Amino acid sequence: MADAPSASASDADSEADAARALKLLRRLQTENGQLAQNFEELKALHLALAAEHSALRKKHDAQREERAATELQYQKLCESWREELEHKQCQFDATIAQMTPAAELDLLRARMLEEAEAPHRAKCDRLAAEAEAAQEAFALEQRYASELALVRLETDAAEAALAKKLAGHGQLKDRAATLEQQLRAARRAANERASELAAARDEAAALRAAKESAVVEREAAAVRGGRAARQLQGELGEVRALSEGLARKARGLQAELDESTRAQEAMHEQLLSAQAANTSLAEQLASARAAAAREARTGEERAAAAEASWRERIGQLTEECLEKDRRLADAVLREQAAVIAAARDAEARAAATDAHAAEAVRDAAAREAEATARVEAAEAAAAEWQQRALRAERRARADLALAELRTRQQDGEEGRSAGAGGRCQRPRSVSPGAPGGSPDAEAARAWQRRCAEAEAAQRALRREFKAARAEWERRAAEAEAEAAELHEKRQAYRARASALTSELTALRLEAADREASAGGGPQQPPRAGALAALAGAGAGGSVGGVLSSAAAAAAVNSRGELMAAISAMRLRQEAYLAACQ
Repeated sequence: MADAPSASASDADSEADAARALKLLRRLQTENGQLAQNFEELKALHLALAAEHSALRKKHDAQREERAATELQYQKLCESWREELEHKQCQFDATIAQMTPAAELDLLRARMLEEAEAPHRAKCDRLAAEAEAAQEAFALEQRYASELALVRLETDAAEAALAKKLAGHGQLKDRAATLEQQLRAARRAANERASELAAARDEAAALRAAKESAVVEREAAAVRGGRAARQLQGELGEVRALSEGLARKARGLQAELDESTRAQEAMHEQLLSAQAANTSLAEQLASARAAAAREARTGEERAAAAEASWRERIGQLTEECLEKDRRLADAVLREQAAVIAAARDAEARAAATDAHAAEAVRDAAAREAEATARVEAAEAAAAEWQQRALRAERRARADLALAELRTRQQDGEEGRSAGAGGRCQRPRSVSPGAPGGSPDAEAARAWQRRCAEAEAAQRALRREFKAARAEWERRAAEAEAEAAELHEKRQAYRARASALTSELTALRLEAADREASAGGGPQQPPRAGALAALAGAGAGGSVGGVLSSAAAAAAVNSRGELMAAISAMRLRQEAYLAACQ
């Protein structure tokens, strides 16, 4: 009968220990995130303050140098004024020595002093005001520098405190690891104590009749706990922490059982040795039975309370597990939607870049074809003009030969008619068939000029063609650069998608490890509707299929379903990446 209260108390202790450990771990994780965020903020603030301090220090040094230069300039100016005043004073003394009337000398001295001191006094006042303003600015800069030094000290103190907190966080992390190791050792010890408890139960067969009701109630609670544990596949490891308390209760029960056995043996010996005190011993036995009955009732009440609290704790853990699973599914869907949006953006940019490059290539090709056609037309025209020029030149030469032949014939006729062939003269310069006055020669020269113009136009077209080709090559290079940049962006998006895939794989492996560590319990079958909505939204890896699975992810309520959904999402994401490639 004492087993049930001890078991309930051990269950309560183990639940309290597990709750405290879980709460401590969560608080440490929250503090870790806050400390990391505070460290980043303090680091950014420190960098900004350091940059501002450097700028102010440079400004202060520049102003100090400027002030020193100004003071040096003022000293030189005052020295020059002093020398000028001394020179004027010498001249004034010489003039006084030459002047006889004292009244006129006094008047002249007063007037000269007023004329000499008025501008210098104004300059001195202005310089004094400037020096005072510079002194105030210097004092302000010193005050700001002291404030900056104070801020730097505060920043250093904050950094030191942050380092201490980080060190404490590391110690807490080590302590959490130690507690986890102790928890695993306690689980192993609980298994060993369970075997010892079985042996103790075999030895306590004589007391089972009195404890039958408590054992039946405990077995019923164990059956109910087993059913609840099978529903909590992901958190079975945490529930097993209760076994440590059960082991402690078992040890306590074993000790109580041994003590009770020894007490009963002593009582039996007393009964055998003292038959005369049978009445008193019977009364003691009745009182002991009444106390045992009261203790059994108390133990039953404690067991019922512990069972109720245990069931409530299991419900809370179930709700927390389901909430974590839903958050994990939402995070996976959000990351996948971000990857898909980035891939869409990259595809749109790639299409725009490809269209721009194709348009540039088509434009350059059209310009090249136009320039080629113009060059070919110019070459054809130049060839035609050259042929015409050659024909005109041949015609001019034939006309020239014919004119010379006619001239010779005329000279022969004139020589024969005059009888003096030696005195005849050739009027080639005035012959109508001479090349200088031939229209064919003029046409040939005109054709030569036109050929030269055609060659110049051809050279201009060639230069234009070269410029168009250079422009086309430049645009092609720009298109290639844009294509390379787009390729790099695609590689970056693919790397990000691969990272997300590895994160999903890590989550899946972690969940599998947790299930393996939980060990043993039968898993619930996944809901066919949720898995069909997640895995069957599109076998080809389309974007619409991935996004349409977000509504089905809300139906996932167990860790087995979540792992199946993550696997389906991972397969579809790999298919989508393969389609993008």
